[in-house]
Amino acid sequence: LDAPHPKPYPDRERECQGTIPTRNLVLGTDFKSDVLLLRLRVDDPVRLMPGRLATDVALRTIAEALTIAATQKLGVEATELQAEYRQALTQLGHRGLESEIYLYDTLAGGAGFTRRVFDFREEVFRTALDRLEHCPADCDESCYQCLRSFRNRFEHGYLDRKVGASLLRYLLDDDVPVLDQARL
Repeated sequence: LDAPHPKPYPDRERECQGTIPTRNLVLGTDFKSDVLLLRLRVDDPVRLMPGRLATDVALRTIAEALTIAATQKLGVEATELQAEYRQALTQLGHRGLESEIYLYDTLAGGAGFTRRVFDFREEVFRTALDRLEHCPADCDESCYQCLRSFRNRFEHGYLDRKVGASLLRYLLDDDVPVLDQARL
């Protein structure tokens, strides 16, 4: 409402002035769940600088690929695991040398999925890399056959399977990422 009205749950003020709309508000809930924290360490010449588009694209892409690979290996719905990323809360993280991807069960209390993902070890990373390197549609960045879904629709601009694959291959096999000039 854009006019004063009674607050449904009054605090000190009994009336809401309704004159200042709120933008970019995120609503959420707190719940306990299982989390698997994966620390990714890089070295020169690779850097995962926080706030850089290239870092966001690479880590978002790997997080999505790991989520898809893990849910397929577990045989569970794609919505039962989620992944996010952040700069590692370490000295190396502040220098762009460590980042973290964390997978978590979306069910309150946890369903034990992340514990089972941990048991897959490198296999889930290899499955994610295969997804990134071999899209059935052979798309350039991402599509609904490799990475995109309705769930991640707000992240589509941050998904690039070639950027993600180059970083993941570096992390697994120590192959320094090489990307063509146009992609850079």
